[in-house]
Amino acid sequence: MEWWQLSGPAGYVSTVVDALIQHGVALAECPRPLSRGLVVAIAARAQRDHVVSSVQMSGMEIPISSSIVHHLARALGASGLSIGSVSDFLAHPDFSNTVFIVDGFQNDAMSQWSALIRALVYERRNARHENGPYLLLLTPPGLSNENLLRLAAGMPRHKQLGIVSASDTQAFAGALGLTGPSSLTGSVRLSTVIEIAAWSRDLIEAASQWSEAEQLAPATQIAALASRNAYPFPSWENGLVDLWGAAAVPHVAAAWAHGFEAEVPRRVWAAQVKAVLPSLDLIRRAIVSKYLRRLSGIASPQNPYLKRRGTHTKKITNPWDLEFYDLEILLAAVLAPDEINGLRALRATRNKLAHGISLAVDEIAALDSWWIKLTERFPPLVPGWQWPRTGQKLILTIGPPQAGKSTWAIGQDATVIASSDSTTSSLADLDRDARIRSALEKGTSVIIDDRHLFVDGRLDLVGLAPRDIDVEYVVLDRSIEDKVAGLETRAQAKVRKAHEQFQANLAHHLSGDGQINVIVRDLRSGS
Repeated sequence: MEWWQLSGPAGYVSTVVDALIQHGVALAECPRPLSRGLVVAIAARAQRDHVVSSVQMSGMEIPISSSIVHHLARALGASGLSIGSVSDFLAHPDFSNTVFIVDGFQNDAMSQWSALIRALVYERRNARHENGPYLLLLTPPGLSNENLLRLAAGMPRHKQLGIVSASDTQAFAGALGLTGPSSLTGSVRLSTVIEIAAWSRDLIEAASQWSEAEQLAPATQIAALASRNAYPFPSWENGLVDLWGAAAVPHVAAAWAHGFEAEVPRRVWAAQVKAVLPSLDLIRRAIVSKYLRRLSGIASPQNPYLKRRGTHTKKITNPWDLEFYDLEILLAAVLAPDEINGLRALRATRNKLAHGISLAVDEIAALDSWWIKLTERFPPLVPGWQWPRTGQKLILTIGPPQAGKSTWAIGQDATVIASSDSTTSSLADLDRDARIRSALEKGTSVIIDDRHLFVDGRLDLVGLAPRDIDVEYVVLDRSIEDKVAGLETRAQAKVRKAHEQFQANLAHHLSGDGQINVIVRDLRSGS
C-alpha cells in the first residue's frame, strides 16, 4: 500500500481536490518541506476523479513586480500578452482542464496573491464559471492567522494536520512487512514500532529495517538518527510535530535531539501497555471461564468475596472481576504448580506496567513463554473456534464399577481416553484435557471412559467442547447379579455399595445436567 492510499492521507487529498473543483480555488496549509508525494497524489486524484491535468510551479520564482496570471499562463506555454485580466485567464480555452499547483510565494507578495484570489473567486461567481482553470495554493510557512484569513477570501482552508491515524500507521507498517504478530513478542514489537513512529512515514520505513531486538528496544536507533540529522526544534511548520489521535506528538528523533530523550521510553512503555495488558486479561478471563461454576459460588451477590487490603474491604460479587492474585488463592487446589507460577509471572508483569515501568527484551521473551503455555492450558472464551465441524462428538460414559463402560467404549468408532475418578492430580487432568481437545480439533469423536458420577467433573469436561458440538452422556449399567458374579465377598460388597449409590442418583445422571448440547443415551441392561 502506498502512503497516499492510506485512509487518512487519501482523505486529505480527496478533500483538497473536491474543494478545488467546487470553488475553483483552494488553499492547502502544509508543513515544509512538503510531505513526500503530496503534490503527485493531488495531481493523480484530480486526473482520476475529474479528468483534469496539473502543472506545478514554485511561487517563489514569480517576481513581485510581474503579473501572477501571466506566469501561470507561461507555465502552459501560452503568451502572457493574451491574458489582459483575470476574466481572460478564466476564459482561456487552453486552461479549462488544468490545475495550477503553486508552492508558496515570496514574503512581499502577500497583497498580490490575496488580490488575485479574491478576483478569481469574484469572477467565477459573477460569470458562473464552473470549469477550469483551477488554482491550488500551498500556502507558505510563517503566515499569521490574520494573513491566512485575508488570503483565503472566505474560502475554506485545508490544514494538513492530524491526517494520519494509528490505523494508518499500522496499515503502512503492514505494507512494509511488519505484520504477523503470531506471538506476544510479535504483538509487542509491532505495537512498539507504531508507537515510536506515530505519524512519521520516514520513521516507519526506518523501523522496518531494524532487527527485532531493535524494534522492541529502539533507543539506540533513535539516538543514532538524532545524531545523524540536524533536526530543527520540532514544530508543525517544519513537519516535526503533528496531531496523532488527540495529542500533539513530536517526531521522536527530533525530540531526542532537543533534549526530550524520555519520550522514547514513554512510547515503549505505552506500546507494551497496549499490547500486553489486553493479552494478559484474555488469560485471566479464560481461567475465570473454565472455573466459572466454582468461582460463582465464591463471588456472587448472595455470597460476596471479601477482599481485604489494610483497613479497606472490597466486595466482589461477580467472578469476572476477580484479579490474578484472587485466582491464585481461590483456585490453588485445582491449578497445577506451573500454572500458579504462570499466574504470578503475569501478575508481576501487570503490576510493573501499571506502575509505568517498561519490560526489558528478555522479560518479554519470558512472558511470551508463559503466554504460550497458559493459552494452551486455558482455551479462549470461544473454545474450538478453529476446529472443523465434522460431526465429531464428546462422549462421556456414566456408570458404576463393573457396568461395562470400557467394553462398550472400545467397540465404538472413536478415540477412547481412559481415566479414573480416583485420580485427582491436576497434571493428570491437564494431560487428559489436552488429549480431548487434540482429538476434537482433528474432527474425531472422543470417548472419555470413566465413571463420571459427579456433576462438577462432568461439567468441567462438557466445557471443553464448543456448544455447537454435541456431547453425549452414555449411561451404562448391568444387573447386580451379573456385576458380582465371580467376585470374592469383599469385592462384592464394594460393587453392591456402588450400585446402590448409582441407583439413588440415577435421575440426576439421566438429566443431562441441564446443558443444551448434551444428549443422554440410556444403555443400561433392560432399559
